Amino acid sequence: MEKQIINVRMFGDFSITYKNHTITSQEIKSPKLILLFSCLIGNQDRQMNNKTIANYVWKYEKIENHANALKNLVYRLRTLLRKQLGIQDLLITANGRYQLNPSYVLEVDALMFQELLDKKDFCEKALFFKRALSLYQGAYLKDLEDNPRIGKQAKKFQKKILNIYCDYMLYLEKRENYKQMIEVAKQGIALDRGYVDFYALWIKGLYLNGEYEKARAAYTTATDALYMYSDVNPNVVLQEIYEKIQVETHPVDATLLEVMDMFGESMNNQPLYVEYGTFKKLAEHQKNLDDINGANSYIALITVESHKNDRKVKRYLEKTMDDMKNTLLRLLEYSDVFSRFSNNQYVVLKNITTYEKAREDIKNMTRRIHRNLTAKDIAFHISLREVAYD
Repeated sequence: MEKQIINVRMFGDFSITYKNHTITSQEIKSPKLILLFSCLIGNQDRQMNNKTIANYVWKYEKIENHANALKNLVYRLRTLLRKQLGIQDLLITANGRYQLNPSYVLEVDALMFQELLDKKDFCEKALFFKRALSLYQGAYLKDLEDNPRIGKQAKKFQKKILNIYCDYMLYLEKRENYKQMIEVAKQGIALDRGYVDFYALWIKGLYLNGEYEKARAAYTTATDALYMYSDVNPNVVLQEIYEKIQVETHPVDATLLEVMDMFGESMNNQPLYVEYGTFKKLAEHQKNLDDINGANSYIALITVESHKNDRKVKRYLEKTMDDMKNTLLRLLEYSDVFSRFSNNQYVVLKNITTYEKAREDIKNMTRRIHRNLTAKDIAFHISLREVAYD
């Protein structure tokens, strides 16, 4: 007798497939139906009573009559499976207990993923990595992310897959398979755009593969993404790779005159915009110079603030940050240095000046931007300290 196989996808977009027919969460249109089905899937080898299922489905809600609510939900699930997939008898009911019909074979990505993890030590490494990545196609039951139980399980799965991605890339690096390492890193970034290790391994793969210009461009992409998605600065590993890329991308036979020409082109009477690691080194160097010469330099932190937190405001906030960058490039003096510090902050080094002038210069810049804002709830906060401050 041919096995009756039902494929269930719980990672990414939830779906149920039977005999080439598929229904998705968009067609199901009910998180409660998905929650009920996931409960039955997780306990498919045993019968479950009304109370146990109701406690799973409505644990975080107040329902007066759980038995009737469950009876209605089971009816809706049976109707959905019958009309959309032609499955008549998946749910078996007996004496107030429910169970999935053992005549059907359920192939569930989340269960297969967990089974693969349990057998990790007995699997060939390359096959383990490829199988794990093929199974995990996105967040676990993302339509139910507001449910605390589901959310907790989703975080566990996410932590495991992030570690698997990193282990796989390190495995590929040891075998000098840099092209595959680059591709896996890009897959990981698509999965989690705020995970700094993925960017570091992506850029490292490009560097080790001799693709220095691509590595430099990837570094810029990485720093922009990290500011936007995770509010963090490039870590030490990223900065060390960037320094290596800089060495590789400079001409090996450059003369002193050519180096000076490059400086002339880059300075063009504009302030210096750098990534944060470089900014920190320049600030430390300026502090030492100020101590020797008895001069004063100041660091300003400009924070763009908004009381709202919706998507529209976040997009507008990013536009404001771009406007801020352009304004700083136009109005700062050529001896000044600035950097993006976080997704809503810039840090500025005002060299050899007074406290009053530094503060007034920064205020003028923020006032100029504020005049052009359409979202008036956005405000600027300025902090200013002397570089030599201890």
